[in-house]
Amino acid sequence: MQERFKAILEKIKAFWLKFNKTQRIVFIAVFVIVVAGIIIVSKIVSTPKKVVLRECANESEATEVRSLLNGENITCTIDANNVVRVNESDYVEAKLVLGSNNISSEGYSLSDAVSGGFSETAATTERKYKAYLESKFADDLESLDGVKAARVTIDFPESGNTVFTENEDASITAMLTLTKEMSEEQAASIGLMLAANVGSDNTNNVVVMDNNANLLYYGGTNNSYATGSASSKVQERLENAITAHIQSMLISTNLYNEVTVSPHLDVSFDNVEIVDKQYTIPEGSDEGLKKTTYEVNSTGGFSDASGAAGTESNDKDTTYKIKNADGTNSEYSLKQYEWLQNEKITTTKPATGTINYNNSSVTVVATLTKYITEDDAKAQGLLDDMTWEEYKAANADPVESTVNDTFYDAIATGTGISKDNIQILGYTRSVFYDSETSSTSPFFVFQIILAVLIAGLLIFIIIRSMRPVAVEETEPELSVEDMLATTKENRPPVEDIDLQDKSETRVAIEKFVDENPEAVALLLRNWLNDGWE
Repeated sequence: MQERFKAILEKIKAFWLKFNKTQRIVFIAVFVIVVAGIIIVSKIVSTPKKVVLRECANESEATEVRSLLNGENITCTIDANNVVRVNESDYVEAKLVLGSNNISSEGYSLSDAVSGGFSETAATTERKYKAYLESKFADDLESLDGVKAARVTIDFPESGNTVFTENEDASITAMLTLTKEMSEEQAASIGLMLAANVGSDNTNNVVVMDNNANLLYYGGTNNSYATGSASSKVQERLENAITAHIQSMLISTNLYNEVTVSPHLDVSFDNVEIVDKQYTIPEGSDEGLKKTTYEVNSTGGFSDASGAAGTESNDKDTTYKIKNADGTNSEYSLKQYEWLQNEKITTTKPATGTINYNNSSVTVVATLTKYITEDDAKAQGLLDDMTWEEYKAANADPVESTVNDTFYDAIATGTGISKDNIQILGYTRSVFYDSETSSTSPFFVFQIILAVLIAGLLIFIIIRSMRPVAVEETEPELSVEDMLATTKENRPPVEDIDLQDKSETRVAIEKFVDENPEAVALLLRNWLNDGWE
């Protein structure tokens, strides 16, 4: 067995030695890469997949769940948010373990919040209901497009009542991890959804922000930051709209290929209410409109008062004559007029974000780019008095060009901004291209030579490895019989042996017989066998 093992080792060694040093290095490298790949793949395949088992409300509950799972030899992990994860293969068994201990594996549900029994206090029920809402809102937000992860925090106001009391406004903060940009309308929809589901009458206490601390939505109406941020975004959208209109209009003329617009818009965000009252003058009136007019007349005399005193009706204008102490009479009359028969009241409330075009302005920089090649410059005779490099240096700076007045009218008409507040700057710049040369880069030549050498080396290795290995033939070992037979054939004939006089040959034979009796016996046996045959 040992000899067979040694023979196998010798064959392996001979097979390995027939390759040169480069081939051995290649084989070793390939072997190492294959082994490393197998190890990595096996590691990936053997690594168990983790799934969420339960989202615990606090650390004590997470500790209880871990103790139950460890008691059944189920490995679990708990992150900073008290989320318990187990291997996918152990998920069913873990659910059974938690279920047997009256613990849900799906996080907080409404039944968790209201199944406390008579011994549970209102504060405990409130905390459970709060945890249920936070878990539910987070799941709802994560189901939205563009939301990778969500975390919701709800704070109910402290009061003598429970959270189920009506007219309770809760503070809600939603932290979102986004995979794409979220619009203001989408963020506002999320704020409304959170406020409505928690039972709030308004969104004053709702805040939505992303994981980069960017405020996406704030429902409060008295927050200066939120108001200023919204105003800035509205103004930015208005400026972007005007910029896009001007750029598309100028570029479409094919006279300019680069347009930069810098608008300055006077946008009013004041909430102003205007009341306009208009009164119509009656037809044929010479005096116009009157609201209230008083006329007072006072005269004196000695006449008696007219009209019967008492309660009788007077069918004429009544005047009052007062008899003074000195025997004279005085008369006092009062007339009052109140008109405004027709009245029209108009109440106007301008929308916020209104552009005051008279106070707005815009500046436009329009650039035309000309592409000039060295060959075209030579054909046009531009290089007759200077070199190509001198021509490029002389025309490198942009040149101001004249702008047609029709562009001012077009921008004023398209944007509504006064023509006097529009400024357009026109420029022409040149881009130069050198003549193409057929000279090959030295680096490119070096790459070609290196590629040829590498290809030749690979071909040499392949041919060398395919060449048959020369096998050295070893002469077979001669047995004793073959050696004696050969000696017999090559031995000269022996003279007749004289018994009295021993020759040198006889002496040699006798010596050989004395020293090698076994060989002589074997030789004799072979002769006898040959004789019988």
